[in-house]
Amino acid sequence: MHLCIMKHIKAFFPVFILLFLFACSHQENTHTKLEKTENNVIRYAKTLKIFKDSNGCTVHIYNPDTKITTRLYLAKSNKNVPSNYQFIQTPVQKMITLSGTQIGMLSELNALDGIVGVSSKAYIYNPIILKNIETQKVKDFGDETLISFEQIIQSKASLLLFSGFSSDFPHTEQLKKAGIICIPDYDWKEQHPLGKAEWIKFFGYLVGKEKLAETYFANCENTYNQLKKSVTSVSNKPTVFSGNLTGTSWFTPAGESYYATLLSDAGANYTYANTKGVGSLDLSFEKILNENISCEYWLNPGISSLNQILKANPKMDFFEAVKKKKVYCYSKNMNKYWEMSAVQPHYVLSDLIHILHPEKSKAKHSYFYENICR
Repeated sequence: MHLCIMKHIKAFFPVFILLFLFACSHQENTHTKLEKTENNVIRYAKTLKIFKDSNGCTVHIYNPDTKITTRLYLAKSNKNVPSNYQFIQTPVQKMITLSGTQIGMLSELNALDGIVGVSSKAYIYNPIILKNIETQKVKDFGDETLISFEQIIQSKASLLLFSGFSSDFPHTEQLKKAGIICIPDYDWKEQHPLGKAEWIKFFGYLVGKEKLAETYFANCENTYNQLKKSVTSVSNKPTVFSGNLTGTSWFTPAGESYYATLLSDAGANYTYANTKGVGSLDLSFEKILNENISCEYWLNPGISSLNQILKANPKMDFFEAVKKKKVYCYSKNMNKYWEMSAVQPHYVLSDLIHILHPEKSKAKHSYFYENICR
């Protein structure tokens, strides 16, 4: 009897060991995943992760379209750089920024002196950068798609930040060999307003001002959430539609997009809040007119004058929002909006609440928006 039991134990002993080792391994893997999750300083952004360590930080920049992750290691020295990570020595002294939102992030960190090149001054709001272009401290490259390899080398930058509309920036490998690292920026892919703003933490690590970036974002987050809370219990949610006609298409934010989230947080009843998608809906003018003719507010037509809108399409006068002169846009300074709104979502939300729920607003003026009917 005992001999039989011993035989069974011997037979199952290797299996038992394997199961034990698997369990231990699984616990270790789970612990590692949890540890990495806990160390991630990013909470809202979906395209960015930052993991701090004693020497510096590892950064993951994720492209949701291609599923490709750019892996960076930011530190003062190149000690203990993980394998398959691109080392970037910080603080970065000279960089090229090809997106307005990048200028906005760096302006909030008082780090504009590090910018040596931009894509086009025609779309820049920041007066310091505009002045530096005039005095030739900053190179205006013009159209981003036409920047030559030689121009980038001449700038003496060590870093080039681009918007990541395509998978790679032209000449990426050649520039890398020349000591210039190209990094994609996907803040424009974020669905949550605070996810966009949280990219300031990445810029903070780049320029050695991570504590300032953390403080800035904490204040931004707190203000945003307080504003959101102020209209949570409102019973009246004004009806809203957005966008304008481009050719034969009317583009308006999809229900899971960044701007739809802003409208929801501002206490709006947005016509397309329940649609799927994180980008824009492509609708006909007839559909927009049919579904929004009685809406109380029209936001973001992208034009600074109602007269211009009516001149382009007299049928816009059918909208109730036009008849009652409730058309609002960020058009009083579009460059300011595109440059600063990503890092200042609390100001955008404040404007929307000021428009839609003036009784709840404590703002004395708007930051970006104006009534274009006046």
